[in-house]
Formats: sequence, C-alpha cells, structure tokens
Amino acid sequence: MSSDDKAAGGDARSLFQSLKEKLKAIPMAQPEHAEPHEEKPAPGTDTWHEAEAQDMNLSTDSMVSEDPEQLLAKDPRTMWAWSVYAEYRFRLPVSSHQAQQILGAIPPGDHVEIFTAVVISATTPKPSPDAFPQGTRFAAKTFDSWVLPSQNAAEDVTVIPSADAELFTWTSFPTPVRVAKTEFHMIDGRIISAYSDKKTSSWLHEGVGRSILRLPDNPLTPFPPGVGTGNMSAFPPDSDSPKRLLSDWHSAEEVALWHMSERLAFFGSRLTGGVADKGVDVEHPQAVAQVKMQANPVGSPQIRQLRGARPHLANHIFYSTSGYTRAAIAEAAESSVALFLIDDDGTPCPYGAEAEQIILEGLRRHGGDEALVAAYIQSVSKRVMKAEANYGWGQFGSVDAYAALRETHSKNRNRLERAESHLKGAVNAVTHHPRIGSATHKSIVSHFRNADLRAAFFCQALGLAYPGDKPLGRNRKTPTAADFY
Repeated sequence: MSSDDKAAGGDARSLFQSLKEKLKAIPMAQPEHAEPHEEKPAPGTDTWHEAEAQDMNLSTDSMVSEDPEQLLAKDPRTMWAWSVYAEYRFRLPVSSHQAQQILGAIPPGDHVEIFTAVVISATTPKPSPDAFPQGTRFAAKTFDSWVLPSQNAAEDVTVIPSADAELFTWTSFPTPVRVAKTEFHMIDGRIISAYSDKKTSSWLHEGVGRSILRLPDNPLTPFPPGVGTGNMSAFPPDSDSPKRLLSDWHSAEEVALWHMSERLAFFGSRLTGGVADKGVDVEHPQAVAQVKMQANPVGSPQIRQLRGARPHLANHIFYSTSGYTRAAIAEAAESSVALFLIDDDGTPCPYGAEAEQIILEGLRRHGGDEALVAAYIQSVSKRVMKAEANYGWGQFGSVDAYAALRETHSKNRNRLERAESHLKGAVNAVTHHPRIGSATHKSIVSHFRNADLRAAFFCQALGLAYPGDKPLGRNRKTPTAADFY
C-alpha cells in the first residue's frame, strides 16, 4: 500500500470516528423520530459517510425528528386543543418525544381537551414573579386523565386518571402576568396546580363541550355524505329571487308563488285568484300558503284560519310583510305552520324552526348535493334532539332524566357536568347553524358532524345509548305517605 493510500485511509478513519462521536451524542433511547440536531451531517456531501451511516442503521434521515407541533396539529384527538394552546401568550415548549408520548397515552375513545402547564407538589406552589413557578412541566388534560410526558426520552409518560385528581379550587390569578391557576387534589395527598391562559381556564372545571370544534370519529355516529367539494350551493340566497318593490298585495303574492315553486320545490304551485280562497292565496297538492301585506303584524287568528283551510295537507305556509305577533308565533309553532317574512326587496326569510324545516325538505326535493346535505342536517338534528329529550334538561329534555343522571353519577358530579357540556354544545350547534346557500357544503357538513360527535361523546362517556330509545328513568321513586305506614 502506498503512502498516499495510507494517508487516504487515515483520513477516512478519522472522518468516520468523527461521525461516530457525533452519533454518540444522540440518546439511543429516543423514539424512532429523534429531536432535530443542529450539528447533524449534511446528506449528500460525502457518499462514503452516508453508506457507513446506513450500515449502522443510523441514516441522516433518521436523525431528523418529526415536528412536534405538526404531530399534535394533525391528530384528530389533539388538533383543536393544540390550535388553542398555540395562541397562548405564555406556554411551554414541546419536544417531539413529548408529543409522541401524549398521542400514545390518550385513552381509547378520549381526546385532549386542553394543553396546559402543571406543577405536582405536596403543597400549593408559592406565587412566582414569572409566568410559571419552578418545576412546571407540559401536560395534556383529556376528558378522563392527565397525561404528563417525560422531560427526556429515557423516562416513561405519566398518566393520572381524573378520578384520582379531584377539582379543589376554582381559578385564581396568582402571578403578575395573570396566568390562571386551577388546583386538583390527588388521592395520595399531592396537588396538581394547572397554569393556563385565563381565557380558557374555565374549561378545566366546566369542560370544553360548548367550544370544541374537532372530535375523533365515533362508531356511534354514521359517516357524513361525501359532498365536501367546497362549492357554494346551487341555490345561493337571492340568486334568482325576483327583486322588486312590493307595491301592492299582487306583487307580494307573486313573490310567494316564486318562493314556493322554486325554493321550496312545490313545483306547479299556482295563485288561487283571490275569489272565495278561504284564506289561501297559493296552492299546491301538498301545500297551501296565505300572503298578507298589511300595516300591522299578523295575529294568531290568521294563523288558525290558514291551518283550518286545508287541514288534511301536511304543509301550511304563511308570508307576511309586517311580521308576526308573539301569539301568532306561538300558534304557528303549536300547529306546525311555517312562517316567512318578506323583506323590503321581496326576499322571503324563514321565521322559526318550521320554516327552516320546510326549506330543508325543499332542498331534498330539488335533489343533488343540496339533497344530501339537507338529509344529513335533518338526521343529525333528529339524533341530537332525541338525545337531549332522553338525557337532558333543556328545551327538549325532562326533569326526571336530569335527576336520574345525577343519581347515577353522584360520586363524580364534575365529570357529569363536563360530559353534559358536550350535549349542550351539540344542541346549540343544531339550533344555530349555517344555512345551505350561505356557506360551502363542507362547512355545513363539518358543523353538523361536530354536533353529532359531541352528542355521541356525551353518551359514550356516561355509558348511554346514542341517541337512546326512551327518556332515562329515575332509580328511585319520590316517597309518599304510603311508604311510611
């Protein structure tokens, strides 16, 4: 071997030894995707070095870790909570192995509700002039557990069931920077002090069900229709509406006729002509409508007149240019009359749940993507409202169901209330929602998908059928005098 060859071999061994020293600096107990390393060998600069690294199963690609923020931002179980945490004014950094530990420790069927900074100690931490006291660590609060990733990859993740850490104090602001602190007392006597953004601190004891915008898929809910094109509805508001000044009752009737025929899909509707119409101005084999252009709001007697004109028909529609009295609105809700208010430019606007429902049915008659979206809206709304009727105590619930849940879950009232926040959020979502034509198909379907998943999670968390077949009954009856004689 020549002296030049020896020198070349010595240089190669020296470079290889240098590479090995750099590789030793990387903890071997790290997960498959390690933390980004600033002094890693640049790929492509020396083919010999790359070949040797591959032989050692330590290619340059394996030294590049996944972005922890991307890990948490893409997983359905964490993406919403991470989007909120990313907006915090004060927050702890998160490493790749911590993100992976959290994702691997989330209990089946659960999701992260809030990311926060915590201190676990024997006593309440003293106030600190900084945002967080000494010893603070990053943590994830799921519905049923605390997940605390380790500080380094060689240690295991810590999972504390929520049942072992009872809410003790409500939110306080012990630091000059006004970071909110909430305390939980563990069964072993230690204290979890959670430090969070003051805008979201209430979620730790109230739950996130009213606010959460993403939940993982749930087998209790059917999958939504595959319309997600992002296109606007084929029937956006007022696209073909005849814009006109309402000069007299004839023009108001023309608007109602167009609306029934085109928007509500009662094809072939016609004006009665005003002769002996008995309160009916527009008619169709499946529907009738009355139109009023008057100075005062429509009253309940006019609603009853329309409902009694063709009582055998399923659809009764009222159009007014001057609005409705409270009595008329109540009468319409009780007798299933759809109310529409014709505004100044001749556009009929829905006025109440019956009107919203008849619009959806019209979209179904039109067919196409609008029909799929309308059918999905109706199916989700029906499930959510049925769950509310069976288990809740709102507009559609019952006192007995509300009391029965509290009897069953009396040992952990906070868990029950956090679960109920999901049902309440679902009911609010199906009550106040974007309309077909005012938003993309994707946004509408996503809105109702989220509502469906919220209600289903409530039932899953409490071991209830979704949406249930009948209202929940109480385990014990109200005592009477006969029980004591």
